[in-house]
Amino acid sequence: TFYHAPTCPQCRAIERMLSAQKVAYTSCEDISLMRDLGIEHTPAVAVDGNVLYGKAIFDWIRGCSRGSDKSEKET
Repeated sequence: TFYHAPTCPQCRAIERMLSAQKVAYTSCEDISLMRDLGIEHTPAVAVDGNVLYGKAIFDWIRGCSRGSDKSEKET
């Protein structure tokens, strides 16, 4: 799941990368849900039960472009 805010420039950059790499994802802008899940800032991406932030998101997307699984699992 891609957790983001509509006005966040980094979020928009990650969204463009996800789309460019054809990575399937679920989008979430629900701040209350993010707080309930312990997500304190955006952007964040949940993959296989782990929440990624910052550079880890970009590294994961780049890994997808190298032939890794291009889908993510919900938390």
